[in-house]
Amino acid sequence: MAETIVVFVNTKSGGQVGAKLVKPFQSAGLMVCDIMVKAPEVWLAELSSKKENVRILIAGGDGTVRWVLQAMEKAVVEFPIAILPLGTGNDFARVTNWGAGYAGQASSSKRIQNLINQVNGGVVRNFDCWNLNTKVSGSDESNKMTMINYFSVGVDAKAAHRFHSLRERHPKLFKSRFTNQAIYGWYGFAIATDCSPMIANTYKVTVDGKPIKIPSNSMSLIVLNVSSFAAGVNLWGKPNPKNKQNFSETQPDDGLLELVSVRSTLHVGLIKIHLARATRIAQGREVKITSIAEHPKKLAYQVDGEPWLNAPLDITIELEKKVPVVFKSKK
Repeated sequence: MAETIVVFVNTKSGGQVGAKLVKPFQSAGLMVCDIMVKAPEVWLAELSSKKENVRILIAGGDGTVRWVLQAMEKAVVEFPIAILPLGTGNDFARVTNWGAGYAGQASSSKRIQNLINQVNGGVVRNFDCWNLNTKVSGSDESNKMTMINYFSVGVDAKAAHRFHSLRERHPKLFKSRFTNQAIYGWYGFAIATDCSPMIANTYKVTVDGKPIKIPSNSMSLIVLNVSSFAAGVNLWGKPNPKNKQNFSETQPDDGLLELVSVRSTLHVGLIKIHLARATRIAQGREVKITSIAEHPKKLAYQVDGEPWLNAPLDITIELEKKVPVVFKSKK
């Protein structure tokens, strides 16, 4: 039985492409919720009062998905979600089979109807949703966030932060995914030889309560829930089943996190073109990253592509719940 499709649009996503989708979706008879006009939790409260079977199509990027999931938690409601990817990396869309990014396919009524059919025909699977608790080292200041794709600290987050800061200052420069990725790539190249403190001298790590050794050349620590990072890079890869570490492949519904390290942003680029590999460190159900050194400068962090600078943080990541996600059929 077909369910009601409701579209949550981030009208600022995709170089304001999201704003251009509002009228076509409304013309197709769909309820369109502009989450830049009213917060997602307000729309969710209205939907829950209607007692309908709803699937939410999110038109936005990974950050928008995380925003809507956090709103569901606040509103104490839950609906299956699908994604029309308008962001830069779109790692959530890649692992749920919705593709690397929207390229104008939903502009006609026929294509919109096709998209509606795909959302209705998709398979709902449970998707791990993680609590990321942060605490400023040596203080009582703490914060809680939701993580769906990945968390990182180090030079990759530093590049993401520089990209994000430029986009905030000059939004008109960011009109296409290609331009966004080119600028992002430039920042990655610019700090390829960054002299930030080595992660091994900055943090200690435990996975499921066991101390984990960090490679001495690590410049970033990355905790993964999915097999796509920074626009499709599979950092974890496919572990050899005969390996004594007994690692399994990354799955978004297995209740496991994967911990890897990289040596630089250039290293990430080489992994993307299959000329290098990230260092697999550990796999488990809870990751704790604890600061062991003071820093005069703030460090760079990111969650699902959303970066920020902060005084050194103690991080705990553990499973919050499983959320229903619509995976596009591969037929």
